[in-house]
Amino acid sequence: MAKKVTLIDIANETGLSISTVHRALQRSPTVNKETGEKVIQIAQAMGYWSGRMGVAPNPAKFAVLCPDNEFFAEALRGIEYAKRRYRYAGCQVELILSEHYRVGEQSDQLRELLNRADFDFDGIAIAPANALLLNALLQRAHDLGAHVVTFNNDAPESCRECFVGENPVLAGETAALLYNRVLQPGQQIAVMTSHLLATGLRSRTEAFIAKIRELNKVEVLGVFEYMDEPEAAEEVAVQILKNLSPNAIFTNSMWGSVGAASALEQMQTDNGEKVLLVGFDVCERVCAYLENDTMFATLSQEPFTQGYQAIKLLMKLCTGQTDGLRDIYHTYTEVLLKTNLRGIRPEMVRGEMSFT
Repeated sequence: MAKKVTLIDIANETGLSISTVHRALQRSPTVNKETGEKVIQIAQAMGYWSGRMGVAPNPAKFAVLCPDNEFFAEALRGIEYAKRRYRYAGCQVELILSEHYRVGEQSDQLRELLNRADFDFDGIAIAPANALLLNALLQRAHDLGAHVVTFNNDAPESCRECFVGENPVLAGETAALLYNRVLQPGQQIAVMTSHLLATGLRSRTEAFIAKIRELNKVEVLGVFEYMDEPEAAEEVAVQILKNLSPNAIFTNSMWGSVGAASALEQMQTDNGEKVLLVGFDVCERVCAYLENDTMFATLSQEPFTQGYQAIKLLMKLCTGQTDGLRDIYHTYTEVLLKTNLRGIRPEMVRGEMSFT
């Protein structure tokens, strides 16, 4: 695949600074008219495209790999919005969705994509289910000339150029502070963790346990693994409630939160005390559990923004707009209660997240 022409290439060809080239391609009035026209002519001859140059664009083609579920539906809305926003640049997006968030399924999809005889993607945005097991395939994508951006979960030791998603350590510590504020000294909390080896989920749990132990107020009963599906998480939560009678349950994923809340609705503690549950992410079922007080709070991470920014970052990488580009972009972690879920941020349930 031919190398993309960048602003740096045009600057080297014209002998101008990168900032001057950028302003010229944007038809900025701060650039001399004759100089601006010369830059545009050279850029056209080199095969560079820009939405304001008035020439037919060389399409930017991206592949997006992520699960097809309620959480990622919000990210996909963000991706669709970015696609529409960058339509002037010929932005094309192929969605490669998996039924489950499993590394085997995802690696098969990525391998099949890379084995295409006509592979011509300029970039790949992926929510990696297992960073370690996908690193080699991501490196191969990079070797084929595709930029790699991760979103929602990171692959920090891979060749990815940028990551956009929550700060999982901050999310885990925030959850710990919420539990610590509500629970009484000596009370017990059972920790449920998804079987997924996704970096963000692991970091959430590790940060949560570390902060709980640092605060030294409540006791961690143990760490119990569950398949990352509501029904499987519910079965584990039911057994925990029957056999351990904890004062609180922590789960590190949205499906874990939904499963634990379903178990809490089925069962009541012997003394009638409520079991504290703080969830992660927002979907219709999480909202329902907040509304009926089964769940005390949930922590949102702006999936719409993650999807939008993943495409935006790929566009910047493909056009050489890398000045000031960071390798990590964290979305906001927001605590949502019953009182502010719909009153303050109703767009979070509808998938109309704000972004910058």
